[in-house]
Amino acid sequence: MWMFLLSLITFEASAMPSTEYSQLTNSLDSASFSSDQLRILQSLPKTTSLTIDQSVGILNEFSFASDQLQALRTIAPYIHDRDQQYVLLDVFTFSSDKGKASQILKQVPPSRDLAREAAENDAQKQRDREQLAQEIRQEEIEKERLRREEEAKKAAEREQLKEEIRQEELEKERLRKEALEEEIRKREQVEREQLRKEHLQQKKAKLQDKAEYLKELEERLENKAELLEAKEELFAAKEQALAERERQLALQEQDLKAKELEIQEQSLELKEWEIRLKEWELKLKKRRSYPSPQPTYGSDYYQDGYRNSRRH
Repeated sequence: MWMFLLSLITFEASAMPSTEYSQLTNSLDSASFSSDQLRILQSLPKTTSLTIDQSVGILNEFSFASDQLQALRTIAPYIHDRDQQYVLLDVFTFSSDKGKASQILKQVPPSRDLAREAAENDAQKQRDREQLAQEIRQEEIEKERLRREEEAKKAAEREQLKEEIRQEELEKERLRKEALEEEIRKREQVEREQLRKEHLQQKKAKLQDKAEYLKELEERLENKAELLEAKEELFAAKEQALAERERQLALQEQDLKAKELEIQEQSLELKEWEIRLKEWELKLKKRRSYPSPQPTYGSDYYQDGYRNSRRH
């Protein structure tokens, strides 16, 4: 690549300047006839030097192959670089014209000045090539050194980048864990808050139920108090009735006890009389078992007593 650039630079230094070449092509383009164009080419100075590309440009200014061949014969002494003459031959379409063009290039060599200049250019090119090769070798050595340094630097940068990536991954992992822990903490806090709300709602519901129960119980107690008052009144009435009944029963019991005592007294008295009667009967039986005596005054007394006792 460096050699190619050097050859181009050296070659351009000995070729027609671009400004003059532009003036030449403009003159050829403005010419009305091919004879005028050939006259312009014939008026070129002896020191003119053309490159292959410049020569191709000049030939393309002509429309016919015959005119192109005459133009090639005119500028052939000015073409010192014949290594790429095949480019000139490609200007022609037919093979016969290409053969004629090749014959013209063989018959008309470059001018002596151009040949000497070409030889000098070749020697300069060789020296430049050698110098360029040396520079290329030095540059390659420098590039290799720079490449190794760059590779070592890149390796160190890669290691540093790996370490930074590892640290970044560790930091990301730490942040991820912290975020996860924070999320878990927030979730637990939300769950605790939700449980607390549910507990408060349950407690509120229980308090409401308890308040309703207490209200109902209070109503029941009020009803029970009223019922208790009614029962107390009824109990007081019953107590009064019971006291009256007990009083009446006590009176009746007293009457019964008095009657019972009277009956017992009568019963005792009756038993006493029965006992006396039995004694009298026994005495009577004993008396009957003896011969009856004559009645006396004393016997009448006993009989009267017996009759009186019977009346009783």
